[in-house]
Amino acid sequence: MMMSQAITSRPSVISTLKQICLRKQEIAQIYKAMAKRESSASRRETLRKMASSSEQSILSPACTLNQLGESVPSLKYSWWQRSWHQLIAQVNLPLILHLIQKLEAQDNYYLNQILAEYGQKTTAAINDRSEDRLVLQQMLSPHCRYRGQLTSEHLRFNQVFQDFSNQVAIACALETSGKISPGQAMDRLEQLWEELQDSQPES
Repeated sequence: MMMSQAITSRPSVISTLKQICLRKQEIAQIYKAMAKRESSASRRETLRKMASSSEQSILSPACTLNQLGESVPSLKYSWWQRSWHQLIAQVNLPLILHLIQKLEAQDNYYLNQILAEYGQKTTAAINDRSEDRLVLQQMLSPHCRYRGQLTSEHLRFNQVFQDFSNQVAIACALETSGKISPGQAMDRLEQLWEELQDSQPES
């Protein structure tokens, strides 16, 4: 059942990851346009660093796409899009900064919600919120033992879970403008995890 669900979810997973790559590229271009119009040297440098950070954040979903045998999309940035970004950067810099900051805040909010939802789900039978937090702490730290054991599978889960949680959080914020429940976000995270498991070569 899980295998069939993973195969069925593959197109949506790939589509989501490609959208993330394209959106990150677009955000980087907006930061660059803003930097060109910024008169303050310090703010200009900050905007350039933010653009670089956005470009670097593409690496994670890009690696996942490569693992799934998919190509990484490249943003087709036409001259009118570049002119538009430069125009809005020139006319309304404070608004653009506010929108990007709001988007980043949504990302953090959904990441926290997903982690909380996962902690409650993994310890539902225990029904102990302190145990929820303990399990989360153990899971998300590669230096802690997960339920008393430290295996390569658990370490890999820690890394992949954090990576995919962040990707799903971004996708949720971008695609729904914040209109998605933590439970729905968790379902999407599980689909991504099943897809990753399905893509792992047999050892």
